[in-house]
Amino acid sequence: MVIDGNNINPAQPGKRNGGTDSAALDKRATRSDSDGAKRNEANSAVSARDTVELSAQVQNVGRLREALAQQPEVDEARVEQLRQQIESGTYQVDANSIAAGILRSDNSL
Repeated sequence: MVIDGNNINPAQPGKRNGGTDSAALDKRATRSDSDGAKRNEANSAVSARDTVELSAQVQNVGRLREALAQQPEVDEARVEQLRQQIESGTYQVDANSIAAGILRSDNSL
């Protein structure tokens, strides 16, 4: 309990400003604390029964995240295929496809 020396009335020892007996205030504070504990116990009992259900869409997103997390960030097979094409001189750049991709990304801005 915090004791505030500013609320003590020096003219009436044992009384706080407003003339209330210190013992009576302490008794009320103790009662209030026990009431608060009872409320906390009741709230805990209620929250123990609370449940949360996720929608099917959220559950699907969770499964997709897990599947993505298991995939490698780089498709090593595709990288190796492109490397071999470049080294052998058979890799051909499709300029129309690249230009279309640039225009699509520019239009989305």
